Amino acid sequence: MNKKEALKILIEHSFLLSKEIKEKLLLKIEVMSEDQIDALGKFLAQEKSKAIESFDETEKQYEEIIAELTSSDK
Repeated sequence: MNKKEALKILIEHSFLLSKEIKEKLLLKIEVMSEDQIDALGKFLAQEKSKAIESFDETEKQYEEIIAELTSSDK
C-alpha cells in the first residue's frame, strides 16, 4: 500500500473530520505534495493511535457496562 492509499483510509476512518472535509481531502490527495501527505498522514495516524490507547485504558469499564446492559437478568 502506498502513502496515498494509506492516507485515503485514514481520512475515511477519521472521527475528527466532518463528512464534508473528508470529501474535500479525498479529492485533493492526488495533488498533495509528499510533505502534505506525510503531515496529514501522521496527524490522522496519531488520532487512531490515541483512540486505541484510550480504548485500551477503558476497556474493562466498557465491558462491565455492556455486560450489565445486555444481561438477561434484567
